[in-house]
Amino acid sequence: PRVMHPEQVGSALNRGRCGLWDWDLSRGRIFWSQSMFTLLGLETRNDLLTFGEVNALVKSDDIDLFAIADQLIAGKSNYIDQTFRMQHTGGHWIGEVIERRRNGDPCALYVTVSSVNGPEGDLRYHVLVVSDITEQRLQSERIERQAHYDELTRLPNRAHLSQLLIEAMRMAESDGHLLAVCYLD
Repeated sequence: PRVMHPEQVGSALNRGRCGLWDWDLSRGRIFWSQSMFTLLGLETRNDLLTFGEVNALVKSDDIDLFAIADQLIAGKSNYIDQTFRMQHTGGHWIGEVIERRRNGDPCALYVTVSSVNGPEGDLRYHVLVVSDITEQRLQSERIERQAHYDELTRLPNRAHLSQLLIEAMRMAESDGHLLAVCYLD
């Protein structure tokens, strides 16, 4: 088996314009890949970021990181699947937004909002760059669905059922409840 070196992973993240977070909830510290700093126009750091530093860059209307941390610590969830915007050092916001087309269909947009200042530094106007990523989102959701659900019955497949059972067992154990599973073939 081939093993990727950290330099290769970093290069792939940079070229794909992707950032990586490693969140240590017990200490409230977050590791960011170099590419995450680059995405937001920040100087690269080798030390860990505090929860407050990261939360200050997040658009609070989009996500509540404190509530998500509480859910993860309480064992109510073991993953995060959220869309939110973060502020670039240039003052603009980057991230995804879900809007509706005229016909009412949902439309996923990747949005970058930049502020343009005048010669005296006063705000003149904002520039928005919007990309329609609806098709990429739909394909990603299709692949995710195919990976976890049977196409014919729409029931969770074995891999997804196993994940659901593990999560149910953790929740039952943490809540002090019993869990019963009935298997019919």
